[in-house]
Amino acid sequence: MDDDDKKTMTRREREREQHRQEILDAAEAIFTERGITGVTIEDIAKKAEFAVGSIYNFFSGKDELIHQVFLRVATIRNAQIEEAVMPLAGCPVEALRALTQTWISHHRLHGSFLRAAFVFEMAKGWKPGTPMFNPELMTLFKRYETLGCAFFKKGVEAGVFHKLPPLHLLMIFEGTCRSFVMNVERTRDDRPADALADELFGLVHAALTGRLLEKLA
Repeated sequence: MDDDDKKTMTRREREREQHRQEILDAAEAIFTERGITGVTIEDIAKKAEFAVGSIYNFFSGKDELIHQVFLRVATIRNAQIEEAVMPLAGCPVEALRALTQTWISHHRLHGSFLRAAFVFEMAKGWKPGTPMFNPELMTLFKRYETLGCAFFKKGVEAGVFHKLPPLHLLMIFEGTCRSFVMNVERTRDDRPADALADELFGLVHAALTGRLLEKLA
């Protein structure tokens, strides 16, 4: 929901939306802490400090809550890319730096939930009807892919990135980022997000251009 939508809402509607977001916050937090499988609506209600019946005034059940949390996380990621990365697409190196920073920022906030969601979805089977396999999320995933490919296409055309299909470049970027954060977690690297983003930027720059940044050379 954007700012213009919020301005046109009545006070009652704003209060309802605030309560809805509080429930989603609580659900994401407890899914992150305890995994998804063993969490109940009662657990989420307690975390959100709502009556159980109140949760059902907003969501049909746990599966919808999982879906809505994931939907919100994916929407945030796309918005960050559209706002922070795409305006810089004409300067591919700076755009890549911004993309790396948004990736680290998003992972810091939502990475633990995304891992819990992945484990849950794999246990249920990646098939239509599961909370994360639905048209809304598929549309958001496709939007992320479209944004990423548009950015990398500009970088290829500018002679900055390897002459590979943009989707392959996006896959290289994603793979490098995931390997990096796995190592950060394994080694319990507690450096600030900016320091991690700088190091990761050097790695993805080398992977996508074949050139080391001066400070890494």
